[in-house]
Amino acid sequence: LAYLESLPGKRPGIILMHEFGVWVNPWIGSPLFKQLVADGYICLTFFFRGHGTSTPVDDLMDLLNNRNLIAEDLKTAVAYMNAHEKVSPGELGLIGGSMGATMALAGNGYEEVLTSVALSPVRDGVFVLFPDMTLNSAYYLVGELDIAGNPAIDFLLEAQNLYEITEGPRKLNNILGTAEHGTNLLSRDSLRTSVQEWFHELLPLVDP
Repeated sequence: LAYLESLPGKRPGIILMHEFGVWVNPWIGSPLFKQLVADGYICLTFFFRGHGTSTPVDDLMDLLNNRNLIAEDLKTAVAYMNAHEKVSPGELGLIGGSMGATMALAGNGYEEVLTSVALSPVRDGVFVLFPDMTLNSAYYLVGELDIAGNPAIDFLLEAQNLYEITEGPRKLNNILGTAEHGTNLLSRDSLRTSVQEWFHELLPLVDP
């Protein structure tokens, strides 16, 4: 959890979620995380169970076969942030890469969440968790050539399909000529800035 101690009153919160199988959380110390904190957001990143220093699991693949387990981690993170003394209740944003993108979109169904940013998302993962949910507001970023080592998944097509069914404010950014996946897309300054601007628009900071 990170925020500027000097900020008065309550501020919107942002939860940043990592990819499957990582042992070092790519958000910790990342330029975007630092930028969002400097802007005045209350930011949280954490390890899903079975990753990094979190609660171990017997088989990491169980998290893909039973996504309700990581959905519980998201639910806990949303509840924690919404109740935090520094966070404005009902003013949360989510961002994630790959598995974290699935969770960022799944969390779009919570009333506390105003918008989501999804880096290399997959449609099926979202609706396995919440088959009847409505995508209210989301920004999709995807590499044009991204198959993430799995030719069976066309991440650009997945993002396009999700974009088409998003009912509220939406944006699709197809990054031409790259196979970069998930949080690796944010190695580009222009894309980090576009995410920052999206949160400023959909999760505005208002001084008390």
